[in-house]
Amino acid sequence: MRIFNRQIPNVRPEHAFVLPLLSTFAWWTMLTSLLICWYLDDKPLYESKQIYFHLMITFVSNIGASNLQPIFIIGSFVMGIFYVWTMIEEWYLRTEEKSYLRVSPHKHTTNLHIASIVFAFLGSVCMFLTSCFKLTVYDTIHNVCVTMFIVFVCTSSCCHVLCYILYYVHYKEKWFLISALAKLLWVFLSLGLVFGYVYPYVLAMRAGLRSKLWGISGAFEWALCYFYPVLLIILAFDLTMTKNSGYRAIPRYSTDQSPSTERLLKEEIELA
Repeated sequence: MRIFNRQIPNVRPEHAFVLPLLSTFAWWTMLTSLLICWYLDDKPLYESKQIYFHLMITFVSNIGASNLQPIFIIGSFVMGIFYVWTMIEEWYLRTEEKSYLRVSPHKHTTNLHIASIVFAFLGSVCMFLTSCFKLTVYDTIHNVCVTMFIVFVCTSSCCHVLCYILYYVHYKEKWFLISALAKLLWVFLSLGLVFGYVYPYVLAMRAGLRSKLWGISGAFEWALCYFYPVLLIILAFDLTMTKNSGYRAIPRYSTDQSPSTERLLKEEIELA
């Protein structure tokens, strides 16, 4: 597979679904490792003046800013690599060149795929920068990167939702609609968890360092982090549920405007 005249790694089409699962594994492994190490270290608060709810939880960023930062960085980097690779691979498998999955029917779907890739890349970069800039030292940069990560990933997902709606309109296959609705639900639930994380955080800042709201905010942050890879699992199904077996694609961007060509551009010819 080549992008901008650069050869990038490729996988066998039937194994492409493994890419988002590897991203999920890297992310959940990183989170679980941080949580276990924090627990085995007698659950330090890192900010001794804050009392964190009866769940005795602290923020992911606080643990990531400790001596466990290398785990945070590696997990974020690996997750981002496989997430972006997943988006690129799906686009590639829907091109006329490969035609493994249902082929992109027109320029709008192709452009939405590209937009999804760009926003996924920007989101992954922001997550990597979040892990690199410690909250305890670069709090403003850290918080901006977290915010932009959420914005970019949700935007990428919305582009994917629109793309799959167009696929459903063209191919009339139920999975495209199911996937689009699942991603849309993921966006709304993620934004709900973001609200559950941010609102108590703001109230806690007003209430003081000994507020129990810090713990509520921390619990929602962990829930949001663990919920994020659900999107990647949906993407794994996308790479297996819409195979193009038994069909070949008709060239879409023809300059021939004859009636017969227009008819062929709207049809798929089943292979003998």
